[in-house]
Amino acid sequence: MSTKQRRFAERVTAIAFVALTAGALFATRASSSAPALEAEFRATYPRSPVVSGSFAGVALDKLAIPGLRLSAREDHTVDDGGIILSYADLAGEVRAVIKVAVAEDAAAARRFVDVELHGVQITLTKAVDASFGDHAFADDSGRGAALVVGAAANVAWVVHVDRDVATLPRAGEIVRSLRTLAVEGAPTFPALVLTLPTEVPLAGAGFRVVAPSGLTPQLRAEGAYVAHGKSAPLVRPFGPGPIAVVATAVDDLGRVGAARAEAITR
Repeated sequence: MSTKQRRFAERVTAIAFVALTAGALFATRASSSAPALEAEFRATYPRSPVVSGSFAGVALDKLAIPGLRLSAREDHTVDDGGIILSYADLAGEVRAVIKVAVAEDAAAARRFVDVELHGVQITLTKAVDASFGDHAFADDSGRGAALVVGAAANVAWVVHVDRDVATLPRAGEIVRSLRTLAVEGAPTFPALVLTLPTEVPLAGAGFRVVAPSGLTPQLRAEGAYVAHGKSAPLVRPFGPGPIAVVATAVDDLGRVGAARAEAITR
């Protein structure tokens, strides 16, 4: 990997890490009396008027970036960072990272934007192009060469492109392509039902997940791990104490549903 390639990978990793921790910081700032800090943030990133209307979701599978291919995808809820799409060149080097969050409403989408802006290591400028969203900020004096963070109604995104490769489209161009895939309507999220015993023995226990037809839930555990059972998935605790199982599922419009169940291991 060349020095320039490493730099882009390091920048993306750093932004992802800072944005992950920024959610807790932003929540702390909002809940603790820190008006000066929030006033400074809002002066840098002023809110624009909320527009009417909403989107049912975004057809992410149809997103194509010239010269790049989708190399990795992670599906998370809006509060956990949204859907993360990594696009690589023919050599397998990641050249663009896109995060998309289909939220319940515009307020939730803008909270996502705020968290992401808290994690950006440079100061962005209000986007000069209205097609970037009704609440959007970008580098390159607002023109969006490498980075755009924004939202339109209830859909939010972050587009980060490696500008060391001159042939790649600008971040703003990818935002426009992304917006053409948005479907108008009210969002309806996959409904999951997760059933877990309230007490789980150290040896583990089976649990049940019901997801909408055609969707395969992704499972993870806290304080434990998920294993395959003969007839149902198993949760196996690492030791005594509280544990949790989380199931998520995403549909073809990028809407992520989640269910969480907690238990005690004695």
